[in-house]
Amino acid sequence: DRTYRPNNNLTRGQIAKVMVLARQWPLANPATATFNDVPVGSTFFPYVETAFAHTVLAGYPDGTFRPNNTATRGQASKIIYNAITGAR
Repeated sequence: DRTYRPNNNLTRGQIAKVMVLARQWPLANPATATFNDVPVGSTFFPYVETAFAHTVLAGYPDGTFRPNNTATRGQASKIIYNAITGAR
């Protein structure tokens, strides 16, 4: 299905992937995971690790990233701003 679906939500994992692909960053593939809920080999692992390495996004104090949670508008705005400007 190749529809855009502009009214659908994005998950935190999906927005990490979108930002990494948009910036064309080489994918990180560390031996160990930064977040305990995004293990090595998971779908969004290289994208989350790459975005984290570029300080575009962060996780939660409990060591999770929650890749399947819907990104809030505030989270999405911060990730996009950080990816565009290189802000930390």
